[in-house]
Amino acid sequence: MALQSSGQISLNDIHVEAGGTSGTEAQINDADIRGLIGKSSGAQSLFSEFYGASAAITLKTYGKVIDTNGNNTSYSGSLSASVAAGDVIVIAKVTGFGAYARGSTTIQGISSTVLSHNVAWYNPIYGHTTFEKVTATTSASSISVSCSEGGSNRQGMYVFAWLIGGGATHDDTATSASTGTLTVDTGEDGAIVVGSAYTDDAYAMPNLNGTDFETTFNRDMHVWVGHLVQSGTAATASMTVATSGTNNRIWSFIKA
Repeated sequence: MALQSSGQISLNDIHVEAGGTSGTEAQINDADIRGLIGKSSGAQSLFSEFYGASAAITLKTYGKVIDTNGNNTSYSGSLSASVAAGDVIVIAKVTGFGAYARGSTTIQGISSTVLSHNVAWYNPIYGHTTFEKVTATTSASSISVSCSEGGSNRQGMYVFAWLIGGGATHDDTATSASTGTLTVDTGEDGAIVVGSAYTDDAYAMPNLNGTDFETTFNRDMHVWVGHLVQSGTAATASMTVATSGTNNRIWSFIKA
């Protein structure tokens, strides 16, 4: 169970969340306590940084950050969220017609790490599809994303974000013209699986493990995003598109 997101928080609360016994000795620099927010040994920590922290991997929130057909060189947006230091923020970013070169992205003001990047052309849509991530260094009340696309306008931008708590790392990826499949050993902490597809038919509804996510599908941009939460000792996550597509990708995130 995650720690509270506001109000008084004690070292004992944090110790119990990290797996310790209530009332036993603990220090804020203990490895299990630091691990809740991804701090290195000896690094300074504030109690407020532990708001929302969890010993298990959790999908804390998700949603659209940017969804526009505007013709611009830069885009920005935010999503209300309780972000804790150490949380992983993952985005699926799709841009419309514009320069061949991929633009740059910051999340929480931090230059993102690109997990995958592809260029696709489906008349009249041409654009880039990327998965990117950062690990939050401070707590915040929202997820903020800024995209700089250089000197050439992009005809539209779609960004969807997932906030993953519990100190996650990406595990594996799979991609295919029509179906992506990956197998993850979720272990006792579980896994979060996120996916995105870029299809030639705006009404072709892709899914993860047979579940559709129409509420997170942008028909104008021909892009779909979805997620599922896995638990147990082993699981297979598959993504299927109803008609031929491209740049379909699924990523799994497990406890670091």
